[in-house]
Amino acid sequence: MITDMVTSTLGAARADIAVMTVFMAILFAGALMDLFWQQVYDMLWVIAIIFLSIFIFIKGEMSGDLLAGLMVYFTAQEVFMKKAYGKADCHALCCCALFLAYFGCGLLVYALHLGIVLFLLIVKNLFSGNVSRNMTLKKPVPMIPYIFAGLCAVSSIYVP
Repeated sequence: MITDMVTSTLGAARADIAVMTVFMAILFAGALMDLFWQQVYDMLWVIAIIFLSIFIFIKGEMSGDLLAGLMVYFTAQEVFMKKAYGKADCHALCCCALFLAYFGCGLLVYALHLGIVLFLLIVKNLFSGNVSRNMTLKKPVPMIPYIFAGLCAVSSIYVP
C-alpha cells in the first residue's frame, strides 16, 4: 500500500532522484563539517540512516543477500575499523553502503567504494608529504570529503 502510494505520487525514477539528492546533500554537509571543524554530529548520520531505511522499506527490494552484506559491512566498520579512522567516518561509510543497497548494490560495491576512498587518501597524503617514516599521518586528515568523492565515482558506475 505504501509502496504504491509513493510510486504513484513520485514515480519510481523520481523517488530514486529524491533519495540520491537528499543523501548526497547530507553527505556533502558532513564533508563540509569534517573539512572545516573536524567534527561531524552523529545526528546527521541518524537522519541519513532513518531516511534511507524508510525508502529501502518502501521500495521493498531488500534481498537476503543485500541484508547479509550490509550486516557484514556494518559490523566490520563499527567494530573493527572505528579505531583506524574514526567513528564519524565509519558512520559515513555505513550510510554510503545503505545508499548503495537502495540501488541494489552488494558487499563487493561497498568494498570498491572503500578501496577508492583509501586510494585517494593514500595518494593525496603521500604526495603532500603527510606520511611519516613509520607510515602514520603527521597530521589528521578529514576523511569524509574523500568518502563523498568515492561515492560519486562509484555511483556514476553502479547507480542508474
